Amino acid sequence: MNIEDVPMHPSIPLRDRVATFVKEGKIVWTMTTWGYKFYTLNLLKWLKTEANVRWTLCIICCDKESWDFFRRERIPCVLWKTLQKNTDSSVTPFGCNHFRTLNRVKLEILDWFIEQAEELCDYSLYLDGDIVVQKDPWQYILPILQIYPYAFQCDCSHLEEHTPETPCKAPCSGVIATNHSASVKGLYKMDEALWDASEGQDQPYITTRLNMLDIPYTTLNRSKFGNGIWQQSLRWNQEPWVLLHYNHRVGDTKKNAMKHFHHWKV
Repeated sequence: MNIEDVPMHPSIPLRDRVATFVKEGKIVWTMTTWGYKFYTLNLLKWLKTEANVRWTLCIICCDKESWDFFRRERIPCVLWKTLQKNTDSSVTPFGCNHFRTLNRVKLEILDWFIEQAEELCDYSLYLDGDIVVQKDPWQYILPILQIYPYAFQCDCSHLEEHTPETPCKAPCSGVIATNHSASVKGLYKMDEALWDASEGQDQPYITTRLNMLDIPYTTLNRSKFGNGIWQQSLRWNQEPWVLLHYNHRVGDTKKNAMKHFHHWKV
């Protein structure tokens, strides 16, 4: 896909702009800001050079600065409808007010996809920017989405694989696969009291909503879809993997770790 393939004029509905990234009923998307732009670029390079995917990542820019950056790089992207004020060129610190604001925007976008899915896509996959992808995830995820409407990365702090008898209770909001024909409208709707109780963090908010609404979900194989704990353990070196998430690291430690393991391609 070329940048010219994505209509830019503000009179064109957002759904029509995002629809250009849908391939065979599926879309993979991420959200970014000025501070996260190089992580997003790194994710994109992995998808192109390592995973060799045949689809184009839908990059949703939440501030005009990141949108301008990707446009200058001739990379297809979409500008989100509610823009955030750029305050820093670095990664937003965990727990700060801007971090809470971006988490809230993420929930808005997740909810938007569910609301638009009937006319947009059958399946969607959200990926955080601090992820590297070695294989196309769809071949592993699609069979699971025939059974469960939602599949998340496991974000447990231990290193054991889960079984039907020991299901994961810590779904990660950094990797979210959705079968929209079975998805539940309302999962990502805003509950102000719960949002405050979750301290502005999307992951505990989503977990609580899943349980409150009794929504069925599963988590992905840990050795193939490793979280930050799995990455730090180096267990991913022992067998083939699909993606690695560099969460459980803050600030420049993410990039430094990626560079150390030759996972930084920017």
